[in-house]
Amino acid sequence: MPADFYRENPARSIHVLGLITPELMTRLMPDITRLRATPGTPVTVYIDSPGGSTYVMDALVALLRTPDHDGRECPLTTVVTHRAASAAADLLISGDYAIAFPDAIVHYHGTRSSADGVTVEDAHQMAGNLQSANERFALRLAQRIVSRLLFLLTIHRHEIDADPREVNLSSPAAVLTELMCRRLAEISPVFSAWVEEARRHQLETAGLVRALISEVFPKDAPAGAEQEPWVEVEIRLVKALLDYERKRPNRPGEWSLSEAGWDELRRHFFQVIDFFGGEHRRHQARLVAEHGAIMLSKDELEDYKARRADPAAAEAWLKEKSGSRMSEFWYFVICLCRRLQTGENRMPAAAAYWLGLVDEVLGSDLPCMRMILESRTPPPPASTADALS
Repeated sequence: MPADFYRENPARSIHVLGLITPELMTRLMPDITRLRATPGTPVTVYIDSPGGSTYVMDALVALLRTPDHDGRECPLTTVVTHRAASAAADLLISGDYAIAFPDAIVHYHGTRSSADGVTVEDAHQMAGNLQSANERFALRLAQRIVSRLLFLLTIHRHEIDADPREVNLSSPAAVLTELMCRRLAEISPVFSAWVEEARRHQLETAGLVRALISEVFPKDAPAGAEQEPWVEVEIRLVKALLDYERKRPNRPGEWSLSEAGWDELRRHFFQVIDFFGGEHRRHQARLVAEHGAIMLSKDELEDYKARRADPAAAEAWLKEKSGSRMSEFWYFVICLCRRLQTGENRMPAAAAYWLGLVDEVLGSDLPCMRMILESRTPPPPASTADALS
């Protein structure tokens, strides 16, 4: 990226002010068309908006990212000056580099829809549509913030290494969770609670998977056998869950399907199905290929660098070493983004930084890529410097 990509540029900018509506899109169209005429040069998008149409927001981003005749695009630097809520928050994180003014507010919440005059049948369908929309937006949010969270892990993990407090240092997800919780708690316990809730959900799912995987995915399938229908996996999972719930230790009182047991069974069923078959699984291979080295310990990283003479063998070794760690890390990010799609989540700029929603908070000493490139902050520790390259 060009050096000016990491700084706002009022001379090449548009201003998204007020509600995001088709009328706003119409007003901004001439400026966007003019700015796109200089491809490769960053465009700054200033944001002060309570939200609006997600459809218009997506169209706005698509227009800004439309390449020229030679396939060249303009990088986007997004800047929240006062507030970025709802669709405007999505616009903010859509930037290649996202900046927040120190007193700015970022506000996330789940998908909404008007319920005037709906029937019971309509309400059921609407609930399903909203749930699907929430999941879609959570996945998109996760794709956009995972690189920022990997940066936080890389640049700050030495703080946890030096003061682990019983943290599992071999788990990047555990290290990041501890880091985020410590820093967010300094702002408000409300924000660290969001991270803790996401981590609990991820760990609960991991526990279920460990307890059930041998029954749901037996290893004694004959080699070369045709892949069985997915419904057969689901049936085995239901049977395994019933047995698991019935025998689970430390359960207060008797367990019964007719009481709360059915809802609990359903929730656990979808947790496990999501872990193995969710849309997010498609992105794990790319994350390992691009960022797998960040999952390695200092000694493992040295071993990996020594293997680079044989790229194919090094790639296979990296996948074996970091695959499960990246899977855990990525699923934690998914759980965090789902949490941000639940309820009303209003936060100051510093909290948005520690949640991976922005890259830089102006006027703060929070490390960011611009500071590193301009040598205003020390580089990452030696064990992770190469992982960033």
